[in-house]
Amino acid sequence: MIWLIFLPICFAIEFFIIPHSHCDLGWVETIEDYYKKQVRSIFQNIITLLSENHDRKFVWSETSFLKMFMDEAEADDKEVIKRFISEGRLEIVGGGFVQSDEANPDIEMVIRQIETGHNYLYENFGIEKVRVAWQIDPFGHSALTPAILANFGYEFLVINRVNYRYKEQLIEDGNLEFIWKGSEIGDNHMIFTHLLYDHYDYPSLFNINSNDYCNATKDLDTCSEELYDFAIDRKSAYKTDKIMLLYGEDFSYNEINKARGLFSYIENLRDYINASPKFKKLKFSLRIATPSEYFEAVQQSFNAFSYYKGDFFPYVTLKGGRPTYWTGFYTSRPNLKKLIFNTHKLTRSAEISKAFIEDKQYDSDQASLSLHHDIITGTCKDHVYADFKSRLDKEKSKAVSAINDALRIMLIDAGKNPDKIEFFKPYRTIIVHNPLNWNAKKLISLTSKFNYLEIYDWNLNAIKSQSVKNILDSNYTIYFKIELPALSYQTMFIIENSENCHYCSKGSSSNEQLKISDSFYTIKFNEYGMSDYIQYKDIKTDWKQQFWSYYGEASGAYAFQPKDSGEEVSDLKLSSFMISHGPIVSVAQFLYKRTKEIAGLNYYYQTVILYNEPKFIWKYGAYAYSNEEITVRFSSINIKDAAWLGTSNTGDLRLRKYISENRPSRKGMNMYPIPGGFMVKLENIYMAAFPKFTLGLGIVSNSAFELLLQRNLNNDDGFGLLQGLNDQELAEHVFDFEFGTLDHTEYWKSSLESKNDPIIFPIIDEKSLTISENKWYFGQELKEKWKYKTHYNIGINDQRFYLLSGVVKNENTVIRVWNFNKGSQSLNIKGVDVKERKLLGGFMDYKINEKLKTVKEIEFYRNEGNGMAQKLGGKYNDAWGTLMLGSMEIATFRIINNLSDIKEESNEGKQTPKIIGNDSTADKHSQKSKIKLVKLENAQENTETFKFLEYILISFLTFAALFFLYKYYKRQTNSKRNKYS
Repeated sequence: MIWLIFLPICFAIEFFIIPHSHCDLGWVETIEDYYKKQVRSIFQNIITLLSENHDRKFVWSETSFLKMFMDEAEADDKEVIKRFISEGRLEIVGGGFVQSDEANPDIEMVIRQIETGHNYLYENFGIEKVRVAWQIDPFGHSALTPAILANFGYEFLVINRVNYRYKEQLIEDGNLEFIWKGSEIGDNHMIFTHLLYDHYDYPSLFNINSNDYCNATKDLDTCSEELYDFAIDRKSAYKTDKIMLLYGEDFSYNEINKARGLFSYIENLRDYINASPKFKKLKFSLRIATPSEYFEAVQQSFNAFSYYKGDFFPYVTLKGGRPTYWTGFYTSRPNLKKLIFNTHKLTRSAEISKAFIEDKQYDSDQASLSLHHDIITGTCKDHVYADFKSRLDKEKSKAVSAINDALRIMLIDAGKNPDKIEFFKPYRTIIVHNPLNWNAKKLISLTSKFNYLEIYDWNLNAIKSQSVKNILDSNYTIYFKIELPALSYQTMFIIENSENCHYCSKGSSSNEQLKISDSFYTIKFNEYGMSDYIQYKDIKTDWKQQFWSYYGEASGAYAFQPKDSGEEVSDLKLSSFMISHGPIVSVAQFLYKRTKEIAGLNYYYQTVILYNEPKFIWKYGAYAYSNEEITVRFSSINIKDAAWLGTSNTGDLRLRKYISENRPSRKGMNMYPIPGGFMVKLENIYMAAFPKFTLGLGIVSNSAFELLLQRNLNNDDGFGLLQGLNDQELAEHVFDFEFGTLDHTEYWKSSLESKNDPIIFPIIDEKSLTISENKWYFGQELKEKWKYKTHYNIGINDQRFYLLSGVVKNENTVIRVWNFNKGSQSLNIKGVDVKERKLLGGFMDYKINEKLKTVKEIEFYRNEGNGMAQKLGGKYNDAWGTLMLGSMEIATFRIINNLSDIKEESNEGKQTPKIIGNDSTADKHSQKSKIKLVKLENAQENTETFKFLEYILISFLTFAALFFLYKYYKRQTNSKRNKYS
């Protein structure tokens, strides 16, 4: 061996072997099938193997599979697992309920799934903190990840899938371990990160299917020398003499004899190397360890690392010597993504209502499971997709049921009967919920077969509304605007009429002009039904639109790898259009037909809705032929700046620049995920767009971009799914668009308002006050008097912060808030008595990780600045106080929870409803039926008064002291002058 020549100058190497098994929670098999066929056996084998030898260790990352095993295990096996965990021999890494995808979820969803896992680990094993985050299989990594994990108290992160060019550079520069500085959502936003040298499976030396496998026919000395050569080859990629090697693969250790052989093999190598004088002289040793043991050793030997501030999108690998771009999954199975986002929206409302009204915890297992990196990505087999649709439908019903339980407490007055409301016609009732913790003026739409609806609010004010005939069917959409109090549940009453009446919806006028306008916008369309320009106030912006088609023969569920540059959808023809104007909205509807029909579909549509606000709504409906990928493309001559596009991960904006493509197959290199939307810098103005669920955005050129709407692919792209992406469904996307200056605070407030549209629940059973998630017209038609309260506000009303969640932990109410403002804000939300700050998970007290030291920034070749944070302008709106949160900071607090003091409010029903206009507000009602979050509101106000008086007194005394010191100094100075004069 060559290294023997340099024996005297060889460096020490300590090899850490980490036994693990990567177990997907749904992919080519369902969760249940994976568990029954493989995972159950893995846990049983862990118990057997670690009991046989007390030096053995193992690492486990999938908390949901752990829960499944513990739920059915015998008492003795449960105790053994608990003992292994407490001894540190079975280390729990990751800690979340699943190993989440990082491209598609928003920040709330990721926090929720981590919290679900942490809650289980704390309640069943007493684990307050998981030290090592484990993201070894997601397809690219978000800048949100290090920030969220650091705020949960994680110390270390293991990642794997990054652009192969980036990994090559990091290996060459010795930077496979670095400090990753993520989205700045608080002081804790960076984490020590280890990037795997290869994949997470066995290295070739230990892989029985590899030609390099060191099998039993070779003696231990030969295998040990080969392992040393292997270690020497890798050492230069790290700053220390410690090397971590994962020892496992997908669902490994599920056969007892093979699993025992794996341990025996590495144990024999370890014992031989550690006892060998030759290897002792080389200072080469091997140990079977856990990730925490490895990272502790690294910390002890070195403490200053390079740092990186970007993200790791897109993920690129080499296949047949050519790059493959894993960017198709940003859109794959859009209807599954839509279902997941809608489920999490309901889940948040269930959490908050359950915590504040009932003082109980809401468990969101299925919603958390859906974030697995092969589910929300759409990269699962058809039957797994069907399984998760069923799971999510049940989770939505569960969330609605939890909201219903809280609603009964809110609206049923046990003390006395409220004034009863009576209509002289049959009516239906809906509950309109505002998920935002501030008052919000919202446009609401209801579909009806009737042109004339009477709509009354919770105080029996008649609401002005407008009916617009639908181009897709014979129904009408009824639009109305209403201001909803913060975190409120409001009852509204609807009467359907076949004839016009005084309080009925007003019809819309129509014309043949391909243009719609309101007080903010004018949008012009061409003769093909595509946008031509958008004018915001007096600023006119070129805005050309096309539907675009790619032939996706080489694409699959994961990869976006079109065969050519694509073309405008050639067989798409404008079939009909309808332009409608009225007092509430101006609506442009376009219906297009394609030549071929797929699964009963032969049409596309788009609808643009202006409603006299700085925002407007743009809807698309599209399907794809076999082996086709459909985008909607926009271009503008008003795009001038090189840094004109930013994408939102829902925690910050990331700069994206167009990278020139040498060939069409490389179009995927310019595709990015947009779970929070995107922003375009135009010549004289900004444009922001916020989707209702995630999808992919592609940069086409230096002045054009496209949104990937739907994908229907026959071929498997060769990454293990073993099937194409057979999606013949209509994909329906909704965006909120907004033009303007869009400073920091305005942008993030708009983003939050877009994702938190009002939720409408019809009353399907009046006697039991039962709500549903169905369309409003499935509600029960009533003739009797309404006997319940009509409105209820949970009580937190503060637009400086966004309430991410309200949950119950250890019988304490815990809130998680986000200061989305440009400036720092004092957390003095009226009605909330804050006790102490916690780490993001809510268990441990908050503290800043001050151990991390950085030296040099990592910059990747030919990166063009992609993935770096993009700052927005705007005024600093600091509001100072005793408890401060920095701009964009997310924080968790335990608060006083006294939720039994409910203000009783009788219905102030008017027998003769009065008409209210578009600009009427509900401010005067926003404080009614409020829950107090502290024992005595007056006590808090008195405390604040005393604090203010104390501040005045201290200021006065300080000023007086300074004044007397000044007088004393002046007297002494004059005395000296007199003495020497």
